[in-house]
Amino acid sequence: MVTTQAETEPGAEFEAACLKAYTLWQTSDLSFRKALEQLAALGQQALESGHLANQGRVEHLLGNMQGRRGNFNASLMHFQRARDLYQQVENWWRVAAMEHNIGETYRYKGDYNRARQLFRKAYEIAGKNSIFDLQTMAITNEGLMLVSMERYEAARTALEEARALYERWTEKEPRRPGVLAEIYYGLSVIYLQRAETDTAWEYARQSLLHARESGEALFIGIAQRGMGDVVTALDSPARSAIEDEAFPADPDIYYHEAITRLREAKAEAELARTLLAHG
Repeated sequence: MVTTQAETEPGAEFEAACLKAYTLWQTSDLSFRKALEQLAALGQQALESGHLANQGRVEHLLGNMQGRRGNFNASLMHFQRARDLYQQVENWWRVAAMEHNIGETYRYKGDYNRARQLFRKAYEIAGKNSIFDLQTMAITNEGLMLVSMERYEAARTALEEARALYERWTEKEPRRPGVLAEIYYGLSVIYLQRAETDTAWEYARQSLLHARESGEALFIGIAQRGMGDVVTALDSPARSAIEDEAFPADPDIYYHEAITRLREAKAEAELARTLLAHG
């Protein structure tokens, strides 16, 4: 099948309309129900026009929304539909992205074996097509999943590979500090488990700096939680040594900021983890 760039990618005007509804929901200017209705209407428009990439984009964003709400079965359905649509137009960047998102959803569901298979699949598709950003994200999330499984040495290897892959990004892959924030967050958890608190502190600090650079509430919230965990583990002299305006020594400050940011991001699954950690 021969496809053109216009056919493999969502149309510019259609993309703008989708992102408007999605962004208004993220900023609480549009209810979840209304945002779903607007995206569903756009999906019907794409179906009637026969534009597969536009249909895939709607399914992708619906998957994101349901995932943020913790509706993982609905999220999986939308991501799988998006993957199949992108595959039909041979948009391998977006196919790899959907395999990655499906894997991430299974990670949140606790199905780690299936998640790891999908992260590997996304990694391989991205590698074959020299898509370094998606390759990096796939191995990053595999590493974070291994952290959840308490397989800390395997997780460290994966996250160090992710950090090296990030350095290979070209001009095609714009810098994404949120990816580095996640890598350093995972490394901070690993070194905290190893009781190497100085190293854990440095990685947690780097995670928060990159998260702040990204400006994305989700990454900031996760990084703030990581800082809270590390600062909690520090003894009193160590806390006094780090105290400054940018990095206070009170873990409650980080947890409260994490909760605020994750509520802002509507990341209910991560919010639940943070409330548990703070408790």
